Amino acid sequence: MSDPRAVVAGSGVALAAAVVGATVPVPEPLWPLAIGLVLSVGLGCGFVAGRRSTGRWRSRARTGALAGFLGGTILAIALWASMSNVLPRAEYSPFWLLNALVAANPIGIERAPWLYTGTTLFWPLLAVFACLFAIEGYVAGGATSGREAGSKRVE
Repeated sequence: MSDPRAVVAGSGVALAAAVVGATVPVPEPLWPLAIGLVLSVGLGCGFVAGRRSTGRWRSRARTGALAGFLGGTILAIALWASMSNVLPRAEYSPFWLLNALVAANPIGIERAPWLYTGTTLFWPLLAVFACLFAIEGYVAGGATSGREAGSKRVE
């Protein structure tokens, strides 16, 4: 069974990444690194959730996968909202770069203009980010050493 507090803590990593990804401009030499970091946020979600959960590695892996799935959903919603100009984003931020990457070939706006109308782009973004982050969260959550079932948390 998944620990809901650990899942929320793991999903918080994606929320923080969404805020940073929309607001922090990145210099051109760091663009590949910024896109790579955005695409690997699921590892952070799973790591945090796995560290905060108890039980065997399979339980931590499931908790990490759930946190990664929710984190991917959060990031997909934030990315779609910034692409749709619902949320403001800084120029040359990682979200701006991902928007430019999606608008470039081979999915370019000239080849599929219907993709950029309404919520059409939302569903592929949601599927890609939720599945990718769930897999990353499963791996990272299972690889961490969580708390033992009988140990008390020091606060």
